[in-house]
Amino acid sequence: MDSVLRQCATWVIVVGIALGVVPANSAPVLSLGSIETSDPRLVEALSALNRGSLERAESLARTFLLEQPNSAAGHELLGAALALQRKLNEAEASLKRAIELNPRQSTAYTKLGDIAQARGRQAEAIAYFRQAVEVDPAEHRAHQRLGLYYESQGDAERAIHHFERGIDGTPADYLGVKLNLARLYSLRGRHTEAVDLLYPWAEQLDVRPEVHRIIGGAYFGAGDAPRAVKHLRAAVILVPEDDLALAVLGDALKVQGDMAAAVETYRALVDSGHASVMAYVELATLLRDSGRIDEAASVFIALIDKHPEATAGYFMLGALYGFHRRYEDAAQVYDEGLSRDPVNPALLRGASAVALRLDDAAAALAYAERLLAVAPETGVDAFNRGMIFDRLGAPTEAERAYRAALEVSPENWAAMNNLAVILLGRGEAAEGLQWASNAAQMAGDQPNAVLTLGWAQYANGNFQSAIATLQRALELEPASAVGHYHLGRALDGAGESERGRDYIRRALELDPGFSRAEEARMLLAN
Repeated sequence: MDSVLRQCATWVIVVGIALGVVPANSAPVLSLGSIETSDPRLVEALSALNRGSLERAESLARTFLLEQPNSAAGHELLGAALALQRKLNEAEASLKRAIELNPRQSTAYTKLGDIAQARGRQAEAIAYFRQAVEVDPAEHRAHQRLGLYYESQGDAERAIHHFERGIDGTPADYLGVKLNLARLYSLRGRHTEAVDLLYPWAEQLDVRPEVHRIIGGAYFGAGDAPRAVKHLRAAVILVPEDDLALAVLGDALKVQGDMAAAVETYRALVDSGHASVMAYVELATLLRDSGRIDEAASVFIALIDKHPEATAGYFMLGALYGFHRRYEDAAQVYDEGLSRDPVNPALLRGASAVALRLDDAAAALAYAERLLAVAPETGVDAFNRGMIFDRLGAPTEAERAYRAALEVSPENWAAMNNLAVILLGRGEAAEGLQWASNAAQMAGDQPNAVLTLGWAQYANGNFQSAIATLQRALELEPASAVGHYHLGRALDGAGESERGRDYIRRALELDPGFSRAEEARMLLAN
């Protein structure tokens, strides 16, 4: 008798649930596991229900109850047959009668909870499920419903508790609660427990795809990419449109180093029409990193077409264009994104940087000020404003911005360097040397930082130190006109005027229009 009941329970529980999840407001999901009888007429009714002959099951149950009106099992079976026909009022009455006759009829409470849930009466449904497990702590169907409810409320620990309790009363071959529990284990980082729970099915490549998806995800979370790929591929073979499995499979293939297969996997996911924004980003990033720039751009364009509300597409396409010096294209993309999301910090930041590259410092400043109005200032943002003010010829504002950048990011050597340049240009040599020294110490052999330090040493009368530092700067960047000019000035200051003039002449040869060109010509003329 037990095997018949288990088969019936398996039949009436909805199958094909993506991850073993039943939505909190789903239709009734009924089971008959608590009905115990040896009466052949009730067995016949159970058999009809198991075959899907709902009207026949109802008729047999009613006939049985005419002779056995006080049979709790008969009323529960009738309630199940009525509920599966969506005759919910009658079903509810029959199930309540079953409980009146036998308050220990645990699955009758579960069925009443299913009906309440189908009607959107969540609180009532949960109360019934709780009654079911109070009556029978091994009523795994009620534990499963409670687990799903707590998961929907974000209470993973209580969900896990009920799923674990549900397993105690679950037939060995029943996967429902195990799938839910394994999925939650994996989401909570308990990957080994998830693998162990599903291990009996893990090596069977022809079982339900969600087994392979969950076990593959757990293997991936545990760092076993080869096994993850094996099972995720099995899930995709069974259900080619399995978007969740495709997404994790792409990630696992990346970890395994099979970038070509990862590209094809993400492409399949994008082509399915159900890809997440991240799937587009992953595909485009792989294409970009392999040098397939036009293909990467086309994926970002497809992302914008599919998800115009997602700013990631605009930002990353703009960044891609900007990196490859297609500044006008980048500016257009950023502006399109900002037309949809005018206060998006990433888009404002990108638009400002591109405008500066296009020598439109005024536009760059306008974007930067909009950014400052909508987002807390970062060290990078303050530094970029300093560069904009530098370009606009506003050293006081630039200095203020660089100092603000250093308050947020005290190790920003570029801000230190640019601040030193402003101070040296204004004649504040001592503080300029301090900032230049700090910048050079942090930047190492970065040519600009070494050059600024040499200039600062010269400005403070440390000619020999300046000569050594500027010679190092020219070793790092031999074609630097400014470096040659400053070394010439340092040599002149140290009494080596003729040698110094040679370096100044070389500066003009390298770049007749460099920033100190007029000063250089005047020095040579005199």
